[in-house]
Amino acid sequence: MTIIGVIGLGAVGASYAARISDAHPEAELRVVADGPRAERVRREGVVVNGERYRFPVVEPGQSVTLADLVIVAVKCHHLPEAIEQLAGQVGPDTIILSLLNGITSEAELRAAYPQASIPLAVAVGIDAVRDEAGVRYTTLGWVEFGDPVPGEPSAGVVRLEGLLAAAGVPFVVKSDMLHALWWKFLVNTGVNQVSALLEAPYGLVQTAGPARDLMIAAQREVVAVAQASGVDLTEATSCDSSTSSTRWGRRTSRRWHRTRSRTGVRRSISSPESWSSSANATACRRPSTPSCCRRSSPSTSCGEWTERGP
Repeated sequence: MTIIGVIGLGAVGASYAARISDAHPEAELRVVADGPRAERVRREGVVVNGERYRFPVVEPGQSVTLADLVIVAVKCHHLPEAIEQLAGQVGPDTIILSLLNGITSEAELRAAYPQASIPLAVAVGIDAVRDEAGVRYTTLGWVEFGDPVPGEPSAGVVRLEGLLAAAGVPFVVKSDMLHALWWKFLVNTGVNQVSALLEAPYGLVQTAGPARDLMIAAQREVVAVAQASGVDLTEATSCDSSTSSTRWGRRTSRRWHRTRSRTGVRRSISSPESWSSSANATACRRPSTPSCCRRSSPSTSCGEWTERGP
């Protein structure tokens, strides 16, 4: 029997857990949680697209059979805690699939669990949102994953193909996954960060003006840091990303400038927009933004934003 663990039942994690439960009932699907969170999942389950799911819960330290696949879908600031909670779930035959935005989660997971297979991965095109009624989505999008270095797919990547296919999760295997990871980081930095900062819909960065200028400046910083890190992002990539992001209607979480700035410092690349964007926001923000298009306040550590409902 295939054993699949999920840690993080936010919009993304709950959506994929529900899909796996529906498409692959033969699998043993379990949620990793502790304390009040575990009790809440046991007591209330989770509602996805109007249907209530009650997943088995495994708490840290509980003796269990090692998982074949662990899906990590927590917020970035919860990753250290999630890494600790996965102890006892991961063995040499376990694949860890990180669906966090950013460019660092796989490295952090790999440092903690070197025995596991941990490909690079991103969730693309999912439009899931969570509110007081539960989680809802109209499209699950797909998962892109692959090895950090181009070449023949590793045994872990090949095995992950089979696991996701059986679980009903759409996927694309990428031969240059490092580029794809940085591409999404560029999208989140330029489009999501600027849109959140200005409390405005994505359309504002699609027309000429200060908001679009700020988006392009932020994305150019990512391009510079990526190139210094050996990743072939270009100015053309930056221009193409904004159109694709708006078409997907992204509402996924994203990191603020912290990762870009720290990586830039290591590569001797300046990231001035990281520090000047707040001052520029006043000039870019529209006089009045409808409440349905505004975003909630960011968390203090990662700047996660979620779009409010009507």
